[in-house]
Amino acid sequence: MTQYEAAGDRRGKADALNQVGIVWYLTPDNDAGARAQSEALSLYRELGDRHGQANSLADLGMVRRQTSRFDASVEAQSEALSIYRELGDRYGEANSLRDLGIVHCLMGEYVLATRQQREAFDIYKELDDRVHQAYALNELGVVRRLTGDLDGARDAHTQALEHYTDLGDRFGRANSIRHLGVLDRLSGDAPTAIRVLEEALETYRDLGSRGGEAEVLNHWGALLRMSGDLAAGCGRFECERSRNSALSLIL
Repeated sequence: MTQYEAAGDRRGKADALNQVGIVWYLTPDNDAGARAQSEALSLYRELGDRHGQANSLADLGMVRRQTSRFDASVEAQSEALSIYRELGDRYGEANSLRDLGIVHCLMGEYVLATRQQREAFDIYKELDDRVHQAYALNELGVVRRLTGDLDGARDAHTQALEHYTDLGDRFGRANSIRHLGVLDRLSGDAPTAIRVLEEALETYRDLGSRGGEAEVLNHWGALLRMSGDLAAGCGRFECERSRNSALSLIL
């Protein structure tokens, strides 16, 4: 970044700040990520670079979501969405719709979240992007589960699983399997839930995904507690908490 400043290359500096912000987003220092994206956004505005503005706004929206500043996240993502539509960038439009759907789901705005995930899915389908179709389907499944539509959620996660299986995406496949295991738990089918969650857990461990492992252990603990195995359930919860503590140090 210093060399861009020395050369007076403001666009190069903006691009570098955008990338630095993305890196910070993957660490616990979200404030640094927000500062980098905000500075990049200011430079892109000065340069009149609409695409750069949209990218920085989209990334800033993710940082705001990570810190539970949901209104600020919606504001940034909505502006990014408007710019992507203005530019005719269908990928950018779909990604912003998907990310807005995630935030609105966290805010409890399930009708809006459902519509946005469906719109994102339709665009990904138009673009023949099966990876992102599967991603949107899993997010749609989560919204349906939270609204009590377990059959609709199962349909969405099953479709996502089929996409990921065809693509050979083991991580995506594990995510879909985990979601299906949660549905089995909520449906009262403990034996199936245990078997399905074990499959997801094995894949996460094989891939070295501590986050995925922690997610499964969390649901597993709830499952064991529901089935009356309180001692084992508490053990799972303690394990999950310790793994999340480890994650906060690693990420």
